[in-house]
Amino acid sequence: MRGVRLSSVVLGVAVDKAAAILTIGALMAYLGVASNRFQVSALVAGFFCTTLGAFVAGRHAKQRALAHGVAVGVVDLAISVARFALTSQGSSAQHSLTWEAIAWSSVVAAGFAGGQLAARMLESRSP
Repeated sequence: MRGVRLSSVVLGVAVDKAAAILTIGALMAYLGVASNRFQVSALVAGFFCTTLGAFVAGRHAKQRALAHGVAVGVVDLAISVARFALTSQGSSAQHSLTWEAIAWSSVVAAGFAGGQLAARMLESRSP
């Protein structure tokens, strides 16, 4: 995409993945991987981690915040689909296709939300 800084997108994806590893790791330890509470909690946590990463990307770029947030969501989507394709069947890291589809559809929306938050914050600080 034109005008999107790769460094900002990479930073946003890194923030998202680091936050997700910490948050979802804690949920795994607390709830166990097999419970429905974990599935729902991990989905919600993943949404907020992606929103955070998209926000960071938009703020770091200081321009076109929404485009940077959506770019984080698209990169996260590509990573998620690749992980699903490469994870062996029956692995605890793989969820049902239904859960994956829900997560995939929410990741770009989370990128949009984070980018929109960053754009609003940047606009409010402009003279």
